[in-house]
Amino acid sequence: MSNLNVNTTLSNQPGNDLSPEIKAFYRTELLEEGKPNLVHTQFGAHRPLPKGNGKTIEWRRWDAFPAAMTPLTEGVTPDGSRINVSYVTQELRQYGDYTTLSDQLELTAVDDVVLEATDNHARSMALTIEHVTRNELLTGTNVAYAPKVAADGSKTAVTSRGQLDGSALMTPALAAQVANRLKLANAPKFDGSYVAIVHPSVASDLLTHPEFVETHKYGPGVQNLFDGEVGKLHGVCLGETTEAKVYRGAPLTVAAETVTMGTAALSASTSESGYSEITLASALVSGDRILSASEDEPVLLNVDGVTYRCIGATAGSAGKLKIAKPHAALSANAVIYPGGAGKNNAPVFATLFLGKGAYGNVDLEDGTDVIIKQRGSAGSGDPLDQRSSVGWKSTYAARILMPEFLVRVETCSETGWDAEAN
Repeated sequence: MSNLNVNTTLSNQPGNDLSPEIKAFYRTELLEEGKPNLVHTQFGAHRPLPKGNGKTIEWRRWDAFPAAMTPLTEGVTPDGSRINVSYVTQELRQYGDYTTLSDQLELTAVDDVVLEATDNHARSMALTIEHVTRNELLTGTNVAYAPKVAADGSKTAVTSRGQLDGSALMTPALAAQVANRLKLANAPKFDGSYVAIVHPSVASDLLTHPEFVETHKYGPGVQNLFDGEVGKLHGVCLGETTEAKVYRGAPLTVAAETVTMGTAALSASTSESGYSEITLASALVSGDRILSASEDEPVLLNVDGVTYRCIGATAGSAGKLKIAKPHAALSANAVIYPGGAGKNNAPVFATLFLGKGAYGNVDLEDGTDVIIKQRGSAGSGDPLDQRSSVGWKSTYAARILMPEFLVRVETCSETGWDAEAN
């Protein structure tokens, strides 16, 4: 039979490598399958992976020239302005994972096992890169908290995450205020719009507002700005992803989310050192998370919107907690919730508002590859040619470049009360 130009594995090559065409196919599959999940990652100032420059990547940050308010003098050349450039660097890190496939699995499987494994790893790769990027953006110090809104419409300002409750929601008015904050910082836009990365629960709170324009209502000829875009609000394009940060504390004990104080109240302390001890009405037993509290790694607590730092705990039928000073007063029989989230451990959602140039990251296509090792490539390490593997590897970094171009807005949600931390 004549050769029908079927692409086959180059089994006569060293290491039983894949042909370049097949390798390119799987690499493309990895990147394309992962792209829809890369919402946080797509707005950075992409840089190619540096070659031969060590384990860091560098971005240049140019200072803007001031207004030239001094009139020119006829025939006199002015001094001119110097270019001021600062540099922002970030350590490059490598991430990756793989799956080993047996010869029997490949022989008996109905589906293309390598392709299915590649698709699954693409989603894992995207999740990894998303979290690396998101976690860097969460280090930004420009934070706004949604105000609490009473039934009569009156508002109470919120100054910390622990005070947020079900009345502190994302609203068009809040989005407009944050957009204006970016304007005042002279943050550039993405094709005429700022960007906000939102959790689906937060997006659902906005869908019913008449100011919110869903993507299918943009009008003829208007294209989405980016993957994951769900609509616009006051000149801000909203990108939806389940990987938007959710803050929620883990249960304090193996038996329950909360613990309860005993009948003795805890007086407030203004001292800057030491701790106060309180006795609980409930027991603490081995395995309770609260028992891991220490001065180096305190466990945060929340009581009625006030955050406390537990720096030690003692097991027993009436457990004891060491609360770091200074601290507010605690009433007798108070219910103590995990801290780090909203009031009484309400889930808190972080929405990231971005201007163009807020952060930089490595171009994903430049630093990511798929690695497929075929049966027989391991030599004496696989003497019966029983195993192959599919994996991915990415060298990546992200770094905030212009902190003033990034605002994190923390809110609760009407529909997200069962959301878990991510």
